[in-house]
Amino acid sequence: MKYVFFFLLLCTCFVRGQEIKVSSNWYEVMRVSDIYGAGNDYPLYVESKKKKSKISIKAFPKSKQKDIYEFFTVFVHLEPVNWHDSLELSIRRTSNGKGKSGVIYGGRNWQLIHRFSSDLFGTVGARKGIAVQYRIKGLSVLLPVDTYSTEIVFTVLNL
Repeated sequence: MKYVFFFLLLCTCFVRGQEIKVSSNWYEVMRVSDIYGAGNDYPLYVESKKKKSKISIKAFPKSKQKDIYEFFTVFVHLEPVNWHDSLELSIRRTSNGKGKSGVIYGGRNWQLIHRFSSDLFGTVGARKGIAVQYRIKGLSVLLPVDTYSTEIVFTVLNL
């Protein structure tokens, strides 16, 4: 039986002046039974649940003023562990989370995660419980059987 495993590890980065926390991980098992008939391939893509990971951002050290008025930008990139070049990993924000200021912007559309950092979304003030979803494209029966994994690195910058 042919199995292709995907396992995503989540990392967080801390920079003085802010803090970001990410909870969760995601794995997907592709089986021969996932192929819909002879001569066909795996589905075009697989998606995680809409609230697979939760991201929380706050000022550090704790500051009530910064938690309300500070601008934060969240960046994302991947660090391949054992990743095939034909696989494309995308991410999108699926909720606003909770915060005192109520301002969050960007990240609603699918965005390809590269090996270099790109901005995912921004907030004004601290937020917690911001949900994100993942999608993998490029699945094929031609991929060598293996356990593919990568780390997703989130970095927060306050402006």
